[in-house]
Amino acid sequence: MAAEKGTLKEAFASGTAAIVSPVGQFYFRGKEYLINGGKTGALAEKLYNEILQIQYGFKEDPFGWRVRIMDGKKAKKR
Repeated sequence: MAAEKGTLKEAFASGTAAIVSPVGQFYFRGKEYLINGGKTGALAEKLYNEILQIQYGFKEDPFGWRVRIMDGKKAKKR
């Protein structure tokens, strides 16, 4: 297993609200494994920042994820 060999560089989970959440350690079969010294990895940080910029409109949305909402109703695309 990569965690036992020390070759596991990073791990993360993603979701709508959390965007990207790094995993600093995990437990498996009674043993604790520390990942990247418990610090966020470069890929997780990059993905988090990219998605956040798309969410807040600082970066173009190449996937059509954003929907403009006005007065509680879906607005027409401009």
